[in-house]
Amino acid sequence: MPAAVALTLTLTAGCSEAKREYQLPDDICKIPVAAERMEPFLPAGKNLYESDWTNHEDSDGMYCVLSVDDNEELKFSSSWASHRSLEPRFGIGRGTRLLGGEYYTGTRRASAYFPCSNPKVRLDAPRTKDGKRRTVPAEYYIIEVRSLHHPKDEAESEKAMKRFIVPFAKAVKKKLPCR
Repeated sequence: MPAAVALTLTLTAGCSEAKREYQLPDDICKIPVAAERMEPFLPAGKNLYESDWTNHEDSDGMYCVLSVDDNEELKFSSSWASHRSLEPRFGIGRGTRLLGGEYYTGTRRASAYFPCSNPKVRLDAPRTKDGKRRTVPAEYYIIEVRSLHHPKDEAESEKAMKRFIVPFAKAVKKKLPCR
């Protein structure tokens, strides 16, 4: 009898495990991403929603959120920057440095930046000596990813971020009007 009770408990415990009922996407904000690279950051649930705002020609760049059952899980934002505005950006220079310093990863976030000159995008610059407002062309593009759901093991979470950010940033760069 105890063996039958143990078998019943094992089968019941296996059935109560939460499952992913939605299909993993193959892109975020029209940026191709292998589904297995997003998988660690998207939990079990019924429905996946994407909300995005995309404008490569604007200094504000792009913003996208993947939500599962009304809970934001994976956030992506990117924007144009000048050399002067690159360093104060959150995520740049924080975490583990990859590939010469253009990529940084942590357990819940990653960032990337790369040279991408775009004279059509004008960014605010310090005022002239006589107080006149001026702008400069964009010189870099910055990508920031934040995950609210991630592997519990911190080392595995950071590895998953590394596997995600590099190909994702390269795919974003292909879509940009860099000169």
